[in-house]
Amino acid sequence: MAGDSNGVLVAARTLIGTSHAKLDCSHFVHQAYQRAGMKYTYADTTSFSNLKDHFVEVQTPAAGDVVLFNKHMGLYDPSGCSVVHTSQCRAKG
Repeated sequence: MAGDSNGVLVAARTLIGTSHAKLDCSHFVHQAYQRAGMKYTYADTTSFSNLKDHFVEVQTPAAGDVVLFNKHMGLYDPSGCSVVHTSQCRAKG
């Protein structure tokens, strides 16, 4: 996708605090990419996971990479914030 992966993280941070009822994890990731100008057709977590043949598993993710785990998805932020969904921004341990 053309665009700025750091822009994805900037957009994601503006969404933190949005009610989960209004924006679940898959919508959170989609909105962050949309706001950063990196458009893709929305897919829920299960659908995204089913596309795994189109993705490459990496040892060191890049800023703004989509992270899939335990029927959940989020974004990777190498600056130390794990931007997972709308209600949290956890420091990396």
